[in-house]
Amino acid sequence: MSKADDEYNRMVSAVLGLGKQRGDRTGTGTRSLFSYQMVFDMADGFPLLTTKDMTQSFKHVIAEMLWMLKGSSNANELADMGFGIWRKWAKDESGDLGPVYGHQWRNFDGPDLSKGWVTEFDRGADQIRWLMNELETNPESRRMVVSAWNPNQLNEMALPPCHWSFELYVEDCYLNMKLHQRSCDVFLGVPYNIAEYALLLHMISLSAGYIPGTLVHDMTNVHIYNNHIEQMKEQITREPYPAPTLVVQGARDIFDYEPSDFGLTHYQHHDKLTGQVSV
Repeated sequence: MSKADDEYNRMVSAVLGLGKQRGDRTGTGTRSLFSYQMVFDMADGFPLLTTKDMTQSFKHVIAEMLWMLKGSSNANELADMGFGIWRKWAKDESGDLGPVYGHQWRNFDGPDLSKGWVTEFDRGADQIRWLMNELETNPESRRMVVSAWNPNQLNEMALPPCHWSFELYVEDCYLNMKLHQRSCDVFLGVPYNIAEYALLLHMISLSAGYIPGTLVHDMTNVHIYNNHIEQMKEQITREPYPAPTLVVQGARDIFDYEPSDFGLTHYQHHDKLTGQVSV
């Protein structure tokens, strides 16, 4: 059975059993726990949960990851790829989100490159390109960190990053990743975040010539919204299926992947569970 589901269910049970009632920015209210860590070994299969149907979510995971790697921060561009949820946070119909994830990954602390007048000397740091070069030239580096948390530009962001940083660790022929997340929506967000960074780990590993190793998910404010508690109680009673397998059509440069390059095999799952997104 899926070890990812087992890991996730233990976390859910911890929040339900030990979490404290706490207010939040949206006014919904949460049951919240301080600090939790999950570990996913890619040798156990791709960690897409099987205790609810995440078929459509997986397509959104691919779209959002490619969108971020492109450096985009426009919700309409992502909606054109079939994933429109970011429009909830867009500043207006233009889809502008400010300098969110993709901007910081590819142009940290730099101006909006979509304006067209920015010169090469005005650009910020391309953290992803630097990371890929570091993997090739200095694989034992302890500095392979990518951060989306930029205090200089937080006030310009439609939504400050929840999963705010990741770092890499090469171990023989394996590449490991640690994900840092400050705000963790256990029911809707966390399953998505697990799959998204597992996908990124596979993409970087293939592009750099490594085997995907372990994903460590380090969380701080781990919460279940009050209007998701019943869904969570039901989900953890479901017996997990075996983990699916991620299929990637060949190794490419990290910036050259297309949605059609990715697929899943042997994905068995329970019925869909739904809940309202707190904005």
